[in-house]
Amino acid sequence: MENGIPWAERTLVVHDLTRSDEVFLCGTGAELIPVTEIDQRVVGDGKPGPMFLRMVELFRARTRVDGTSFK
Repeated sequence: MENGIPWAERTLVVHDLTRSDEVFLCGTGAELIPVTEIDQRVVGDGKPGPMFLRMVELFRARTRVDGTSFK
């Protein structure tokens, strides 16, 4: 657990994702992206949720002091 957020790594199927409160993707190019719809099914309430917003905040705080600058 880091930053008070429990996590686990596991294999998921589409059904798991469409029943989720929140879904988001992360990667080096896109950083963090909320997923609000999967196969024309709304995820959660169709907007980025509180966990996504917290993760973006933590990500930005971390990248301000850690990582490589490409300026």
